[in-house]
Amino acid sequence: MEYKDDKIWCGLTNDKLDINELSEWCENEEAGCVVIFKGTTRNNHNGREVIKLNYECFHEMALNEMKTICNELFKQYDQIKRISFYHRLEDVPVKETSVICCISSEHRQPGFLACGQALIELKRRVPIWKKEIYKDETTEWKENEEFHNIV
Repeated sequence: MEYKDDKIWCGLTNDKLDINELSEWCENEEAGCVVIFKGTTRNNHNGREVIKLNYECFHEMALNEMKTICNELFKQYDQIKRISFYHRLEDVPVKETSVICCISSEHRQPGFLACGQALIELKRRVPIWKKEIYKDETTEWKENEEFHNIV
């Protein structure tokens, strides 16, 4: 499931994410930088060995919220030229990519700020849920702990 126009590509997929395709599309003749964030599955959490993550979501709502976040970033940072913002669903093994955010902008500072904000808003607002699967075959749903105190 994805949304594409001349300034935004965002989507949710069960397939591996292609950082080359997403970053190349983001490149723009008016941009002096492309900021890329690639979130990957690490092999541990709180002393437990993780073998993969599993993501589930409310597809329509998640995609709509990702698109809304992108549009908000364009309003806040007038130097941004393009955004590609994708999240992988279902199983994501260790070292594989679960999320990519690429932002092109005239200068680096707006690009870095917008990319960081996109990821914060993704975790805060987009209905995607993460379950860790451990080597001992147990699982645990994870919360975005950094947002526990937000009212």
